[in-house]
Amino acid sequence: MFIALVPALSFAQEEQDSTLLNRELVIGTKEVAPFVMRKEGDWQGMSIDLWRNIARHMGVTYTFKEYDLPTLIEKVESGELDAAVAAITITEDRERVIDFSFPYYQTGLGIATRSREKSLIESFMAFFNLDFFKAVGALLLVLLVFGLLVWLFERRSNREQFGGSPVKGIAQGLWWSAVTMTTVGYGDKAPVTTGGRIVALVWMFMALIIISSFTAAIASSLTINQMNHLVDGPEDLDNVEVGSVASTSSAAYLQKREINYRRYDNVVEAVDALESGEIDAVVYDAPVLKYILKEKKSEELQVLPQVFNKFYYGIALPQGSPLREKINLVMLENMAKTEWKETIDRYLESDENP
Repeated sequence: MFIALVPALSFAQEEQDSTLLNRELVIGTKEVAPFVMRKEGDWQGMSIDLWRNIARHMGVTYTFKEYDLPTLIEKVESGELDAAVAAITITEDRERVIDFSFPYYQTGLGIATRSREKSLIESFMAFFNLDFFKAVGALLLVLLVFGLLVWLFERRSNREQFGGSPVKGIAQGLWWSAVTMTTVGYGDKAPVTTGGRIVALVWMFMALIIISSFTAAIASSLTINQMNHLVDGPEDLDNVEVGSVASTSSAAYLQKREINYRRYDNVVEAVDALESGEIDAVVYDAPVLKYILKEKKSEELQVLPQVFNKFYYGIALPQGSPLREKINLVMLENMAKTEWKETIDRYLESDENP
């Protein structure tokens, strides 16, 4: 009897697949640039381009319907939607009630924040860090080496300038190397031996390079330290006003860390609140934040380079959907081609790999 049922079940599955592929599919979506955007009445974006390529290869027709993210998941779970295409994160909780295609993009959370100009005192104090003292120590060591060398050559033939006890003589050599490096050259000390003059010649050329590099490093450090962020990483989120979008991966992350945050209907509203000073940071999907700030062309707002809590985007499907296998096959074939990397670069201008 079981053997007799197998062909019947197989036929029923094929009939279901055929019915599904021969009608117009209902695809849910949610506008999240640059993955899903609505421009001039038409849907565009990285996820939309991917779906259109999949649908073309499968030979299916479809219509888009827009919902917020919680509603998208609910309608996919109930089967009202045949699939949902947007910046939808594959999570453990969602996998319990719906299915996903293979991941098509890997990313993580990012933090958008404002830059502020440091006061003169803050910039001055920030300059004196561990790297600064290491550089000063290395410079003193080089000065001592050349001071010692010139003293070794001059201690007998030039006792008037470099004579006396070894401590006094080396100190005189250190003084000479310092004033020579800074091109002050008081003229109170000068080597007279051949060896001493050769050391002096080498040191003068080296000193020009060292002092130029040191000056450039100081100028660069002061320029960089002139600006800083209200937030430097996830560890600072407990101490500032944070904004995010409810029912998203970013909201789940903040809730897990017990960080209070202001809820906004969408990420654009959150970024606007950041720009106006209502909040100090926005936590959301890193590529989305980068795209929004690129479109805003704001010099005050920045996305920190650190990406954390990494995750994947996928196409959401009802559990047991016959579309899943077909979508995966087309998706894998599509993502192996250079066109997919070009699509990512076109929308994101990023070196991130899917």
